[in-house]
Amino acid sequence: ILLYYCQANKLSVSNVYTDLSTTVPIDRTPDGFVYNPNNTWSIATVAYTVSGVITDYIIATACPNGSDIGNDIPGIVYYGQMEDTSLLTPLLSFTTTGGVVVLGSYIMLYGDNGGVFFNDGADINTFPDVNFIQFGSSKIVYAAPVRQNGVVTGLFWALDYVFSLTFNASSQGNETFTPAYVSTSSTILSAGSVVTFDPLFYWIGINNFYVFNGAVNPLPNETNKLWFFKNLNIDYKELVTGFYNKKYNEVCWLAPMF
Repeated sequence: ILLYYCQANKLSVSNVYTDLSTTVPIDRTPDGFVYNPNNTWSIATVAYTVSGVITDYIIATACPNGSDIGNDIPGIVYYGQMEDTSLLTPLLSFTTTGGVVVLGSYIMLYGDNGGVFFNDGADINTFPDVNFIQFGSSKIVYAAPVRQNGVVTGLFWALDYVFSLTFNASSQGNETFTPAYVSTSSTILSAGSVVTFDPLFYWIGINNFYVFNGAVNPLPNETNKLWFFKNLNIDYKELVTGFYNKKYNEVCWLAPMF
């Protein structure tokens, strides 16, 4: 298994074996990569057939969103072969302020003003100009694929709404995916607060906990909700991160408090 380490100043990779031992990390940081203490990475993987051979790629970008997920400072989008050891290189000349996600075989770059730009689903270097969707006007800060009846679907979290993109096999260009609002009143505290527990998604908003189970609803919490938001260190809210604890079947969050 390949394990990628995402740090503010670099990107490296190790092999992880069945006994959980690892190789020495190999540096794959792109040449000229600009360090920022607030860099947060967004990474996705995709496989394409090249000259009859299936090739796995990694697509990565680091945006300085660690202190303000709403900022408009872009990060360069990079790519490389998954099992290669060379430095990642820029994906054409693309930058993004949000991140990257793969839906089916489509690479999607998201960020400012509800914008999503995607490739042709077959070539990592082919992004037709017409493959652009703008939905709403807020910055998109996170996206993830959704299990939904075998239809390729993704959820996109903007600062003050959530929308979905659903694949249309018979359409092309900006109609390849159909956008639809999932929520027009939810918020998001940090991109790292989104936790996937198939087919559910949990995350933390500015003043509420949310869950997506086909629709977005506030997550009932009468135990410590008021205490949490009263004592959360809002200056570092972008550092909130979550994970699914499989052993205890729990969704957990780590947050800067007081």
